Amino acid sequence: MLITMAHMPDTSRNLLREYLADIDDHCPVCRYSLRGLQSDTCPECGIELILRVGLAAPEVSRVWLAGLVGICIASGPVFFNIFWILAFAIRRGALVSPGVSLSWLLLIAATSIASLAAIVAWLRYRRLLNRAPHTFQRRMAILGTLLTCIYPVSQIVRFVLW
Repeated sequence: MLITMAHMPDTSRNLLREYLADIDDHCPVCRYSLRGLQSDTCPECGIELILRVGLAAPEVSRVWLAGLVGICIASGPVFFNIFWILAFAIRRGALVSPGVSLSWLLLIAATSIASLAAIVAWLRYRRLLNRAPHTFQRRMAILGTLLTCIYPVSQIVRFVLW
């Protein structure tokens, strides 16, 4: 729960003032020193300040981190092939050539979008995933990794059947 200075009892205001009288803490927006501050707004940028309890370090579960690593490793070949295709397309002057099929380009495009979406979603919903039960985290990590493995697996199948 966030408490503003206007809604804080006098004891909370006094505690905040005492804290800022002895500590050289900074505004979270503009990094202005708040030592000796007597109001609930930053004198530099005007942002309203609140009194709250927070974590000393950001909470990151091992399952979330393992899922991020899995998604990034599985996405690596996709992004490598995008750069490879673009480099050769610039060199040849055309995206599609006799050695590159359109279906392969469409597969790379679809899997690169899926890989990028998985990475963005994984990073964006970090807090939600870290607070979820570990079984849900594991399932999401496996799902994200499998989703981004579509392209590498398709290439292995392609080379085996070629």
